Amino acid sequence: MRQLWISTAILLGMLLLLAWNAWYFTGFTETLTENITQATAAAKGEDWTRAEDLSAQARQTWQDHTGYLQLVQCHGDIIEIAVLLEESSEYLACRDLGEYAAENARILGAVERLRGLERLSAGTLF
Repeated sequence: MRQLWISTAILLGMLLLLAWNAWYFTGFTETLTENITQATAAAKGEDWTRAEDLSAQARQTWQDHTGYLQLVQCHGDIIEIAVLLEESSEYLACRDLGEYAAENARILGAVERLRGLERLSAGTLF
C-alpha cells in the first residue's frame, strides 16, 4: 500500500511540474508575441523607433529565458526562433517593411507551434 502512495505522489508531482511549465512558458511567450505584434504594427505606421524598441524587448525576453528553454525544449526550435529574431532585426534596420512583417509572422508561427507542444492535453501527456 505504501508503494501505491509513493507512486501516486510522484505522479502528482510530475503533473504539477508539467502544469507549472505550461503556465510559465505561456506567460513569457505571450509577452514575446505581444511585443512582436506591436512592433509590426508600429513599423506599418512608420514608427521605426518604437518598432526597434519593441523588437529589442522581444529579443531580450527570448534571450533571458534561453537557459530555461534549453531544459524543456528542443534546441533546434530555440535556435530557429533566435535566428528568426536576428533576421527580423536586420530587416528592421534596413526598413524593409514587407520582409520584416513576414519574418515576424514566421516568428509568431514558430512560437505558436512550441506553445502547442506545451499545452496540457491527452496528446502531450501520453
